[in-house]
Amino acid sequence: MWCSVLQIRVIATTFLLIGVMFLNGGVRLIKDVRADKRLCTARTKARVLRFTYWGEEETPYTLYVPWYEYRDEKGEHFIIEGLVHRHHHPMEHGDEVDFFYDPDAPEDHYYVPCERPMETPLLIFAFGLLTTAACVVGLLYSLTELLL
Repeated sequence: MWCSVLQIRVIATTFLLIGVMFLNGGVRLIKDVRADKRLCTARTKARVLRFTYWGEEETPYTLYVPWYEYRDEKGEHFIIEGLVHRHHHPMEHGDEVDFFYDPDAPEDHYYVPCERPMETPLLIFAFGLLTTAACVVGLLYSLTELLL
């Protein structure tokens, strides 16, 4: 055997903890997105004001954040930062997008459907689930080695 049962158990347990942390983070982010969708009952149009870029523009490794401006039902003007994206987004400067916000806290809770806000939490959750499952298999394998 290329490594001992104890080494397998230590490695699997370490990665199990990492997987559980990712699972927990994914669940919390999913709950946050669902809460924002539930709270954000007022609908308006927001204009894409600008983008903030990290890295060279228009490369696969570029991170960017769209900035939106909108007015709530009282006419109050807001400028907020959207979600961080890695892929080229179909939005352009000046485009109008559907925008949902919380009428009680318009600057705190908002939801932009075209940003696909559930994508990242689901990826984090899936990574945690796969890591946890692989670790459980590793731990079960180490137990069978002890019994044989």
